[in-house]
Amino acid sequence: MIRILSCLFAVCMAACLSSCGQFESLNKKPKFLVSFHAQGAGTESPRSIFRYPLPGHDGETFFRRVPEVTQENVAAFQSFPASNGNGFGVTLRLDFRGTNSLDLLTRTHTGDVILAVVNGKPVDYLTIDRPVSDGVLTIWEGVPEDVVKLMSAKWPPINKLKSVSTGQEMVPSTRSEKRRSLEAAEAERKAKDVEAKSKASKPAGAPPSKKDALPASPTTKQIPLEGNNQEQPLQPIPLPRQ
Repeated sequence: MIRILSCLFAVCMAACLSSCGQFESLNKKPKFLVSFHAQGAGTESPRSIFRYPLPGHDGETFFRRVPEVTQENVAAFQSFPASNGNGFGVTLRLDFRGTNSLDLLTRTHTGDVILAVVNGKPVDYLTIDRPVSDGVLTIWEGVPEDVVKLMSAKWPPINKLKSVSTGQEMVPSTRSEKRRSLEAAEAERKAKDVEAKSKASKPAGAPPSKKDALPASPTTKQIPLEGNNQEQPLQPIPLPRQ
């Protein structure tokens, strides 16, 4: 997919907020919302679309209110500073459902635009130029730092994502699978932190601890030889007489 640089204006869209959270539990309000909206047409029902002006496009572009992908379809992510200084960008690794939705959308809407919305605010957009079947989707700019921190508490880094099946790559899809994946990544990170602190606490040139030291080397008489009883002392070998 080709990234198109954009300077999107801040717009509050209540309809997007409600549709982004449609998969969340009714009893629990999501801490942040991320959604991707496919390009629509002016001939569609006014209730199913909204308008948004895109730089480089004549007039306003129509987008569908119901998103193709939301934060509920994400299994892992990776953040990075936006190249133009506009907040952060994030690369999202989608779960099974999100991957299929993205694949279908990009195969059937070549040349259309996907609008990325964070907490009801359009932040970036992508032009579809080829099918995307690997389930990887990127927002290149406009993600606030506080949202990135919330993402870190919800999803593991992409390079720490654990498969839920042995022998094949299966991205976590259910909430329990995603929770276990995050817990596994956190446990691995904490173990590495403990190891790093342990190494840093040892002064340079300090002798190894008993735990790290090698066992005492055996004496020559303790080394077992083939055909020799280790319990018996070694006998001298007589030299041949001249």
